[in-house]
Amino acid sequence: MYVRKFEADSMEEALKAIKQELGPDAIILKTVSNKGIKGAFKKNRIEITAAISEKNYTKKAKVDAILDNGQKDEFYSGSSNFISNMIDNYHQHQDEKTSRFTASNNDYGKMGLNRPVKRNDMQEQASDVMGQSQLDDFLGPEEKVEASNYHRQEAVLETAEPPHQNYQLEDKVANDTFTRPDNSHLEKIDLLEQKIFSLTQKMEAFSRPEPKGLFQLKSTLKSFDINDQFLQFLMKKCSYELNENQLENADEVFEFGLKEMMESIHLAMPQFSTMESESPIVTVFLSESSSGQSSIIKKIAAMKKDCIVIHNGEENDYKGLKNFFDIKIEKGNTISELVSMIRKGIEAGKQIFVDFNCNQNDMENTKRFIDGLNRSFQNVEVLICLSSICSELYNKKVINRYAPLSRGIVVTHLDLCLNYGSLFNLSWEYENLPFMFYSTGKAIPDDIETATAERILAGIFQF
Repeated sequence: MYVRKFEADSMEEALKAIKQELGPDAIILKTVSNKGIKGAFKKNRIEITAAISEKNYTKKAKVDAILDNGQKDEFYSGSSNFISNMIDNYHQHQDEKTSRFTASNNDYGKMGLNRPVKRNDMQEQASDVMGQSQLDDFLGPEEKVEASNYHRQEAVLETAEPPHQNYQLEDKVANDTFTRPDNSHLEKIDLLEQKIFSLTQKMEAFSRPEPKGLFQLKSTLKSFDINDQFLQFLMKKCSYELNENQLENADEVFEFGLKEMMESIHLAMPQFSTMESESPIVTVFLSESSSGQSSIIKKIAAMKKDCIVIHNGEENDYKGLKNFFDIKIEKGNTISELVSMIRKGIEAGKQIFVDFNCNQNDMENTKRFIDGLNRSFQNVEVLICLSSICSELYNKKVINRYAPLSRGIVVTHLDLCLNYGSLFNLSWEYENLPFMFYSTGKAIPDDIETATAERILAGIFQF
């Protein structure tokens, strides 16, 4: 099979060249268009890779051998079906002539004679007339090609070989199962260019300068380390719900942004503050390091009557608390001791607060403890204790580690917080873990407050 590439300024010119060079039986292997995006970087031309079988190409080459350039242009300007039929008819005429020549040779052999090889002038003239007659039959009455100047011998036609030097063999194709070219790819190119044009218009719309108010809000929130994903969400919502005049007004944009931020801070109340039940509630506080967890438990226990504080930490953390606030404090070293103390407190009808210091290298121990509590007792609530003076990345690691076990978050050291934006990001990203309480100082039990969105926003914008 012969494979060749064709380049032209248009698809019509390329197909015309393929039909004239390879014939109407050529198949399209590949089409490359440099229109659209490619046209901006590469010359706008059509490149088509076409192929034809050796058999079909040989048949076409025999016809080309008896045509000059002008007759080729006229002949190949016809329809593909007409050209293909004419080539096949000519090939059949050649086969019939060859079969008659073979039969004549056999007749001479039967008579014991040799067929004359030398041809005189009369024979040559007859041969030319026969070639002219066959060519007229081949071209047909509608599109005859003037062949009076064809004075080639039949032997030249019969031994004509395809001009291999003009074609480079690029690949061997195993079969001829490729489909014929159609105009569907042109429609696809047009559709693609329409989509590119539409996208270009949209990109131009996005590239326009941002409204003044929207730009100020975006710049301000970025300076507070607000999450980029929330910024994109807020900018889109402002653009959809505010008109152009409102977007230019910084006050209106900031008011809209504050409302959205307030709704994005997720809050809830702990069960021991809202749930009235005959069965006491076990509230477990989890932390990994010095996060002020013991301090917030002291403040809650000091305000809550009939409660017991059970911990697995140091005794010094609760030194003096029993004498001043009359709170019952117990310490357990193992999980079994902690569960036993909790059971006794539940039987006595006391509210239970558990200060459980976790070991990040032994997550299984924490998980086993929480699972045991959920199986043993009816009302168990687990809260993660985070310090606002820790980095956002560290707090995220703690949340990701204990989120499957927990129901909410308690924030400590809020009076020492330097980045309220990180607390907003935590609340927005972990909406299934709402804020419960804030610890705002060392005073027991005064420096504790219910979690509110206004407290976080006041810290962010320094109201």
